[in-house]
Amino acid sequence: MSAKTLVTGFIPWQPLLGRLSVLIFLLPCLIGAGAALAADPARILIVHANTQEYPWTKSQHQGFVTTLNQALPVPPIIKTEYLDTKRLDLSPGYAAWFGEYLNQKYQDFKPDAIYVTDDDGLRFGLDTLSGVFPDAPLFFSGVNDHQAREKLDPARHAGVFEKKEVGPNLDLLREFSAKDGTIVIVGDGSSPYRAIAQEIKEELAKRSDVNVVFIAGASLKAILARLAETPGPVLLTTLGGLKDEEGHVLNLEQSIPLIAAGRDIVLTMEDTYQLDGVLGGFMTSGRTQGQAAGKLAAAHLAGRPMKALPPVVESPNEYVFNDAQLGALGLDLPEAVAQKARMINWRQGFIERHLQEVLTILFLLAIGLAVMLYLFTQVRRKNHLLQRVNRSLQHQEHLVRESEERFRRLFELSQDPMLLIHESRFIMANNASARMLGYADASELLKVHPSTLSPETQPDGQPSFHKAEALIKEAHDKGYLRFEWVHLRKDKTPRLTEVSLTRIPNPGGACNELFCVWHDITDRRRAEA
Repeated sequence: MSAKTLVTGFIPWQPLLGRLSVLIFLLPCLIGAGAALAADPARILIVHANTQEYPWTKSQHQGFVTTLNQALPVPPIIKTEYLDTKRLDLSPGYAAWFGEYLNQKYQDFKPDAIYVTDDDGLRFGLDTLSGVFPDAPLFFSGVNDHQAREKLDPARHAGVFEKKEVGPNLDLLREFSAKDGTIVIVGDGSSPYRAIAQEIKEELAKRSDVNVVFIAGASLKAILARLAETPGPVLLTTLGGLKDEEGHVLNLEQSIPLIAAGRDIVLTMEDTYQLDGVLGGFMTSGRTQGQAAGKLAAAHLAGRPMKALPPVVESPNEYVFNDAQLGALGLDLPEAVAQKARMINWRQGFIERHLQEVLTILFLLAIGLAVMLYLFTQVRRKNHLLQRVNRSLQHQEHLVRESEERFRRLFELSQDPMLLIHESRFIMANNASARMLGYADASELLKVHPSTLSPETQPDGQPSFHKAEALIKEAHDKGYLRFEWVHLRKDKTPRLTEVSLTRIPNPGGACNELFCVWHDITDRRRAEA
């Protein structure tokens, strides 16, 4: 304390209280920052049933990862693998092989959680991953087979089931088409399709007045042949496993337009199938599936027990429609559906429908105005343009001169032998190339054929002249060539050289010059021997 404090008994409380309030305000922030720094990132292993290019897989992955990044204090460490079961059957042998592959690859990576997608992913997770990573909880999404719930262990498994609700789509198809017509169900014959087909059949048992034809299989050609013989509106189920005649898996952009061709009414039950030719439907969303699974995983990683995270069985579906296509077909949605539907690709208004005429009128007005301005400003514009062109040309000439000077200095001062070949003759050479062959000046190498600086024959027995001509031609054809060549120094001492030839493009179209670089590898080869 100061002398004043001792004498008067006065203590300066106000400054102390101010500093204390600042510390109290910053304390939670400091604690939160310290906790975030101290927290270890969660380790997540993701195994998708399909490839990374499949839209449904991409949307689930994005939803799951985005949710974890937002919910966890630090971004997780994520490792991702793909079973590719649209192309490869998930047989016991393949599952065992893939499981051993994961076991070897991730023997030092102990996941805090595993995320799998779709029916094949869950089946692989339950049958194989649970043995490879017995301590890691398993999360899933996009699973159509609801009977798989019977195999789940509440203490280890949680996720999101997908339910492609066929009832609303059947009602829409009946609304949009003849009441007594046939509805065509199309799918790829995969295990997700079979689960969906079973749900459709259960729904049809309640609708005796609906006539349905199922067309399914892995061959797109066979499906198209049957569609040609079967009229009626189409409902798409799963198409990710369709293949062409050579057995290659087709992407949705290849298969869906062919299936929808010639059909006015095509509905889908999955948002990633909403492509040209598809009217819409009551559909599932891969992104919301992944988000829901991400919330479950984040809750567990935050400390919530697995048993407190029951599977999500109510699929977050919605109505989505192509408004422009509805307008082109003259169709109106039922009022109850229209109130809930999300519309995409809205139909055009007056201006959009008459855009060409509007643009023509505006163009003519602009032409008239331009003519009037032209008569007033022509001389000024020309002078200004000439000045700009002149400045631009001067600038370009300056840049060209600078570029040529930089190249010349690089070429001449380089310690690597460099030469320029034109019509099979050296027309430029730097001092490093002369030193390599024992010549006093690079000019002694000019206007000579490469074979002149070489022995009569190369080590393979070919005459140097003919072999040089062949290599020069190959370099012109390919654009670049590297090879080994024996040169002779001025004192006739052979030097083994690595030669690089690069074709120099000519703006005029011709290409008669090659940029040549030598590297003397004689000593290196002797050391290797």
